[in-house]
Amino acid sequence: MTSPTDGASAGTHPSRRGFLGLVGLGAASLAGGGLVAGCSTPSGRRPGSGGATAAAADKLKSLTPSYVPFQGVKPDVPGTVSNLLGVPDVGGGFLNYPATLADAVPGTAGKGGSYKAMTPLWGPPPPGLSENAYFQACNADIGATIDFQIADGTTYVDKVTARLAGGDIPDLMVIPQWEIEKMADFNRAVDQAFEDLTPYLQGDKVKAYPMLANLPSPAWGFSVFNGKLMAVPFPTDPFPLALLYRKDIFDQHSDWKMPTTADELLDLGKAITDPKGKRWAFGDIHEMVWPVFKVPQEWRLEGGKLVYKYETPEWEACVAFMRKLFQEELIHPNVVSANRGANEKDLFASGQIVIYRDGLGAWHELLQQHRGKNPKFAIEAMPLFSHDGSTPIMYHNKPAGIFTFVKKGLGKDKIAELLSVLNW
Repeated sequence: MTSPTDGASAGTHPSRRGFLGLVGLGAASLAGGGLVAGCSTPSGRRPGSGGATAAAADKLKSLTPSYVPFQGVKPDVPGTVSNLLGVPDVGGGFLNYPATLADAVPGTAGKGGSYKAMTPLWGPPPPGLSENAYFQACNADIGATIDFQIADGTTYVDKVTARLAGGDIPDLMVIPQWEIEKMADFNRAVDQAFEDLTPYLQGDKVKAYPMLANLPSPAWGFSVFNGKLMAVPFPTDPFPLALLYRKDIFDQHSDWKMPTTADELLDLGKAITDPKGKRWAFGDIHEMVWPVFKVPQEWRLEGGKLVYKYETPEWEACVAFMRKLFQEELIHPNVVSANRGANEKDLFASGQIVIYRDGLGAWHELLQQHRGKNPKFAIEAMPLFSHDGSTPIMYHNKPAGIFTFVKKGLGKDKIAELLSVLNW
């Protein structure tokens, strides 16, 4: 698994980077075979002086909350539970709507407190609390007031960095992992700005918050910074990305076929692209081209030596293919010219981009946003394929992709109330 760019912590504490290595290797060892491949060892120093040691693994385990699966409604079709992979109840389902439901959070979560919460959003912001009946209803059910400060997700790292630097910390601050990786001093800032949650959630202490105890252990391990449990994680899907395409547009063109090789993807791009009609085949899809060409996710063990992905012939072939997409002008010009990334979601929604890469979570969000305006709006994910038609691979995701941090110094009562709210 990849690791953030923060440095190793000082002294004898195991480094966050080393912790992430242990978590990543644990997930990879159970995800081997089939379509899950390429999960690999991160760069950087491992815990302790001798690399990834059993002592470091024990230290990580001692910091994280106990895993207690939530006993909800029993499905008619049993699922497969794997806490280590973070994919509980895969395959479980219902033949009929359950006659009796389970109350996940009985009673009132809050105690009347009032808090600010900062979070990113990749879409139109909703009305504020005073004009938002949904937020008001949630707060009434919670028994506390959460006032969201919602910021543009495309520029979120700038806002987070400015507020951390200025000490303007909300009571709850949501920060995605990919933004953390951009902040060189986050390892220092996390200690200065946010509360150490270890005393509240470590081991069986988490049982006071049953829905937090239901979160998979690797996600909690990914929330350890500088030898302390510093955040509540948002677990990821097992697979990080997909090539999403506009199915409604595809259905209008019977000659467009799903690709099974890189050459077929290139030909499809040529067939789709129509600059005069303001339609281009692709957004920035390079992260999905990596597994198409079977580039290692990070490292590969080769002849007894670790080889980084940029040193492999698969990477060279991947770069050569991406060059073709640019040379053929199959990528939307706003994406090509943008210094910090175009708003591909809007371009995709308007039909100016037909294929782009995104996390699977974007699928339902886009449907929610655009089905009302365009009832025919439809999205599908392209089936996996490899550059030469051989068995495809897909990377395994990091255990958690987004973290919620609690402001430092609020006091035990407020921290306990906020954890209860997060449990809700």
